[in-house]
Amino acid sequence: MLGVHEMTGSALRVANLQVRRDAAGRYCLNDLHQAAGGRERHSPNRFTRTNTFQLLVTELTPEMAFAPVDSIRGGIAPGTYVAKEMVYAYAMWISPRFHIEVIRAYDALVGADPGSKVRVPAADAALHRARMQAVTQLYRASHPAEQLALHAQATQLSLALDLPRPELPAAAVALQSSQKTLATFWLAVDTALAAGQLHNHARRADVLALNLPQVRQCAGRRGITLPESTALTGALRACARLLHVNRAYNSPATGRAIKCWVFAK
Repeated sequence: MLGVHEMTGSALRVANLQVRRDAAGRYCLNDLHQAAGGRERHSPNRFTRTNTFQLLVTELTPEMAFAPVDSIRGGIAPGTYVAKEMVYAYAMWISPRFHIEVIRAYDALVGADPGSKVRVPAADAALHRARMQAVTQLYRASHPAEQLALHAQATQLSLALDLPRPELPAAAVALQSSQKTLATFWLAVDTALAAGQLHNHARRADVLALNLPQVRQCAGRRGITLPESTALTGALRACARLLHVNRAYNSPATGRAIKCWVFAK
């Protein structure tokens, strides 16, 4: 199998990430994927299934001494390695902006001193590998909480390397939004209860029975904005403290029945 030149020699760098090359001079699409932000919809596997990619393989194969694409599985440098023309096509497939970045990176490489050597410190190389692993795990994870943790790790590594942050999966975005909504809700509840503006309609000391319209009214008085009804109730249903939804309570505070969301204290 052809070897891979990793972290040595004249190098193509995109978004501060060095793009590896194999012994045939092909470029690693996986590195370009990371440089573009590592979004799942831009993965090399998706690109290699496109009609454009297949047509490029057909056109380039007769002209080249080596195959225009090679996939390396396992080893120290797995990935999909492609000819320069396919790098341009991949970059354009991602976005015109990234296409321009790749063109400029090539221009900088060609215009550099042929005798110069670009060497990436071993510490940076380790960070790049750790970031790639974190991004890969992020998009393979199925639980939103795990996705949030991996996204935080990948973001920290991205900032350390001055690379784009990976995109947060939709499920994790929803969880993050829900957590923010819950934090705002409890801020409104706690401040209103402390000020004596909000009633706890429960008779038991270990629960909170809250009327949502009253919570929203108190929040508005304090300049706290709660999301619209569906978003708020959706977040509340996911709250670990929730006991009952819209349960009628004979309130000791008002002396009448009122519908409440009931939470453990």
